[in-house]
Amino acid sequence: MTAALLIALLAAAPAAAVFGSADGVLALEELPGWTVDHNANGAVLTLRLGAKTLMLRPAPDDVPLETMAAAQAAYERDNGRVPGPVELRASSGGFPFFLLQSRGPKGGRVLGALAVDRVRYEIEARGLSRLDAAVVVTALYRHDDLRQTARAPAEPEPSLPEAVLFGGLLRLPKPAEAHLSAQTDGWVVASGPGWSLGVFDGGPKAPLGKPEELLAAEIERRSRLLAGRGCKGSDTLDHPLKNGLTVLTRTFICPDAGPGVLAFIGGALRRQLPPIYLAGEYRTLAEFDAMLDWLASAKDRAEPSADPGPEAAPKLAWWGLLAGAAGLAALAVSASRGARTPR
Repeated sequence: MTAALLIALLAAAPAAAVFGSADGVLALEELPGWTVDHNANGAVLTLRLGAKTLMLRPAPDDVPLETMAAAQAAYERDNGRVPGPVELRASSGGFPFFLLQSRGPKGGRVLGALAVDRVRYEIEARGLSRLDAAVVVTALYRHDDLRQTARAPAEPEPSLPEAVLFGGLLRLPKPAEAHLSAQTDGWVVASGPGWSLGVFDGGPKAPLGKPEELLAAEIERRSRLLAGRGCKGSDTLDHPLKNGLTVLTRTFICPDAGPGVLAFIGGALRRQLPPIYLAGEYRTLAEFDAMLDWLASAKDRAEPSADPGPEAAPKLAWWGLLAGAAGLAALAVSASRGARTPR
């Protein structure tokens, strides 16, 4: 398991797993609070948020969207509902679609259709306004295109001088004897002797909300992903750093890691900033220490040369993934040695 692979598997879009259609054509990044269902009432994708529901059903190929819109409006009128105007849009993946909202004595609904090349899907939403439904449908991509954003570059790139997060509000200089590379999904990975660690600030599509709640949701999401891969978790350990950051590592034993390879994933909280995420691997305690040293070198853009005091220092929370039974004991030794002593 490499750091790039770990990132692709677990952190392609923090906070955002992928909702995919049952036919494998469409996908969208996970929407907070929503759940996904397949083959409900003949739908290839059903999204639910409480009583709110949006469904995509297969429709005959090659039918013009204008024809589908006219047929849906006529059906609504025939059944005692009043259809509103048709609104044409395009999804983030470039797929044209339309929506119309109908109203009736027993309530209304939003109808529409989406075109993916020759394939057509009917859209039905209940409990949602036309605008809310448009937000969800606009997020649709072709499934392969969405997964492509999580892949690392095929060719190695020249080393970066530093990892720049949040437009320069936080900077991590290139660690000694290591290589810094930018991934296609926004991650920056430091590869040192025997270890690698990636950091990510969430990018421009990071969800909005309280950082603590976003990070807690991400911890739960990643824990489910790891459990699905057969990983066994341990308790969380903390490692305070001299720059005021506190690193928390939660360890797992995973069956698909290489012999002796210890891997971990995580996230970080900064003052008034969204969470920062990480994923990495190492084999020895010295290599784990090297990663902590790199995190300890993080500087705010306006930070003075002296170390900040505890009141001015932002707190950090990291969640770790450990691969291998020997790794649990090794990390426990590392935690007991330096968990309460700032580095």
